[in-house]
Amino acid sequence: MTRIILAGFAFALSYSAAPADEVGLATFYDGADHKGLVAAHQTLPLGTHVRVDNLENGRSVVVTIRDHKRYTAGRVIDLATAAADSLGMRQKGVVRVRLQLVP
Repeated sequence: MTRIILAGFAFALSYSAAPADEVGLATFYDGADHKGLVAAHQTLPLGTHVRVDNLENGRSVVVTIRDHKRYTAGRVIDLATAAADSLGMRQKGVVRVRLQLVP
């Protein structure tokens, strides 16, 4: 019984709802209720702070997850226009990014 409890505890400590680093595509959206450095992610809890690095030009921004997005193959985050501007990605529309959780 003790082994089962310890194994469950070890699993719980090692489990994470999202990877520490996630690489994929970012898009952006515009909306009156989505102003500022905010974003949508499929699984991260609302209020989570994430550093987004544009892998094409080296720019980065820290955003707050304010919404959940629907799954779209390869796309890991949708950014509000202010965050997209900070990353220099609005003209291109879709860029490759790395996400890192900010404590």
